[in-house]
Amino acid sequence: MLPNLEQRIRARAHQIWEQNGCVEGCADEHWRMAEREVAQAALHDASAVLTAVSGKIAKSKTAKARSAPRRAKAA
Repeated sequence: MLPNLEQRIRARAHQIWEQNGCVEGCADEHWRMAEREVAQAALHDASAVLTAVSGKIAKSKTAKARSAPRRAKAA
């Protein structure tokens, strides 16, 4: 597992543990909950990046098409 990802999961699992009253014996459940939440957040972030990049690509293609010289029609 990537160190940064593990740190995010560990921190979120700790928050869940605290929110649930610091009850011992639920570490595995809290870890799984944290993994799901972190994964969902990562997917959301990746989706936002892809949407932004797609929009920039579309704008770039439109701008190139507008600036391209037009050819005269053959008679």
